[in-house]
Amino acid sequence: MATTVGIRRFTRINFEQDVKLDFGSTKYEKSTCNLSMGGLCVKGHFAQFVGDDCKIEMRQAGSVGPVVDFQAKGKVVWINGQNMAIEFTEMEYDSFLFLQTALLYQAEDPLLVSSEFGRDVNFQVLEDEEG
Repeated sequence: MATTVGIRRFTRINFEQDVKLDFGSTKYEKSTCNLSMGGLCVKGHFAQFVGDDCKIEMRQAGSVGPVVDFQAKGKVVWINGQNMAIEFTEMEYDSFLFLQTALLYQAEDPLLVSSEFGRDVNFQVLEDEEG
């Protein structure tokens, strides 16, 4: 489980998970490469452009506990021939908690990753409608 920081704002965690991307008229079912507090990288070839907005959905059915639904909105920040990076722009609080938990669970250095939770993120976290 390698992590990379470099010039990036947040630590990237190797994270392979099925993901659905909805760009309106175009939809994809692909797999993620990595995940961070700022966004994710998705494997595959895409007919999208930098700046395109999308809805992101990941479903994780664990062997213990309930099914977890992660939903967010994002925008494409780069594309190369094999991958596409999406920066988060908005997510609900429950998805934000899932993101933090997934990063901690997969991190080589959970203390480093948890220290990033206090940094300002570039996306809006929406409160639950019930609260």
